[in-house]
Amino acid sequence: MSKIKKVIALVMVLMLVMCGSYFTLMSPTTAWSYQSQNISGTQNTFVFADFDVNSEYALSDTIKFKGATAFEDENETLFDSVVEITEVEIKNEGGMPARVYATVKNEYETKGLRYFYFTDDLMVDDSVRATMLKALNGEMTEQALNNHNIGEDGNSGYYVSLNPGESKVVKVALWVEYDESIDDFTFADSAWATVDYKINITMTATQDIDGALVR
Repeated sequence: MSKIKKVIALVMVLMLVMCGSYFTLMSPTTAWSYQSQNISGTQNTFVFADFDVNSEYALSDTIKFKGATAFEDENETLFDSVVEITEVEIKNEGGMPARVYATVKNEYETKGLRYFYFTDDLMVDDSVRATMLKALNGEMTEQALNNHNIGEDGNSGYYVSLNPGESKVVKVALWVEYDESIDDFTFADSAWATVDYKINITMTATQDIDGALVR
């Protein structure tokens, strides 16, 4: 019996050595990531480490949007009253600098949905509209907004840089252009005209180099 125990012990030691050797030999850029959302839906978290492929986080939610929004109207006064903000905490637990991009897509993309990706570092006067005005260099146009979010090539745009061990809260401002989706709005149970749209936000973490993102 003692011989059997010795053999088993020897096998276990060998297995531990082999496992340790395996993880030691793994590429230092091997990717892992996870996402979490607590029960109340108030805290979304995207954690990633070193990668040889891009890491992604996906968040889906149904938002009740208020109407009376016209992004390109220079006389717009209600924007900050109707814009919806989704926050995601991003964490870089890897050993290299990273960039995090955001993309919003869904089936209502052609019905007036717009978004603006930013952090509080850009915030002006606690106003999302004022922040956009500065970030877009005063060009409150759909083209300028798209260039900010995804770039002229569709695979770039605004990104948040994270050093190893760093974390930040990123924000996505979302709204619906009333004149483009007026037929979808209702006045039920609200003083505002509202519409429920399901949105899908994707956060993508890449290496801190140009051209790493492919949407």
